Amino acid sequence: MNLADIIHIQAQHPIKKRYEIAGLKISIESPKGDLRHWKDEHGNTGTTTMQYDYGYVRMSEGADGEHHDCFVGPDTNSDKVFIIDQMVPETGEFDEQKTMLGFHSAGEAKQAYLVHYDKPGFFGSMKEMSMGEYKEKVLATKDSRNKMVASGE
Repeated sequence: MNLADIIHIQAQHPIKKRYEIAGLKISIESPKGDLRHWKDEHGNTGTTTMQYDYGYVRMSEGADGEHHDCFVGPDTNSDKVFIIDQMVPETGEFDEQKTMLGFHSAGEAKQAYLVHYDKPGFFGSMKEMSMGEYKEKVLATKDSRNKMVASGE
């Protein structure tokens, strides 16, 4: 991703809030209660009322080449991190990952994720890890980071 792409993305979704969770710097583009506007590959448009803060982990790069997207739950002191492999509902192919921070259980994290999507096919799988393990992987060197988090190891 080049600087022009980053500036374009930031202009579309300006940072409205910032967190530091266990040393991770989080930027929130869509706070809880905001309407997030979307457009799919077929030209359909809609809005989602955010039930949780949504943004990304700064200084990270996910399997899709962008920052690690994340939802932030009610307990920012939780040591559990849940990584969801998001799929393209029509094809079942991998799309990107969503990180769920601030949740205590896999069920709670999955429910928080699903409330933001209108098709069950978006949810592929989920992996749980400790905050320490997540930080080690997400802040690792670029080459190893993408392999470790994307492969679900």
